[in-house]
Amino acid sequence: MRPYDLTTEIPVETQSWAEQYRIAAKKWVDAESAAELMKELKDVSLEALKCQIIAEHEGDMADNAATRLAKTKDDWRDYVTKMSGHRSEARRLKVQMEYIRMKHMEQQSMEATARAERKL
Repeated sequence: MRPYDLTTEIPVETQSWAEQYRIAAKKWVDAESAAELMKELKDVSLEALKCQIIAEHEGDMADNAATRLAKTKDDWRDYVTKMSGHRSEARRLKVQMEYIRMKHMEQQSMEATARAERKL
């Protein structure tokens, strides 16, 4: 018997709630990791950009002035936008996971109600 390949996804309409949750959780972990990494590297990235700006001015620039200039650069804006995008994606996937959990609980409740009604 071949082991189940966790990399291939079966069509959503035939997936169990557990499988849908597993897929959403895996995507959430990836998005959360990307957002967290960018958050952790935010200061490092800003400092690298400041060093580049100070070097362009041959070292004749105050740190606070380099910070102001760095934060106006397209590279910094792109970095912050990308970080925000990863965070938004992680939040969206977290909500999707909660939706799947709620749908599973709803299904269990309906099945329990049906069993109770059959006993009457």
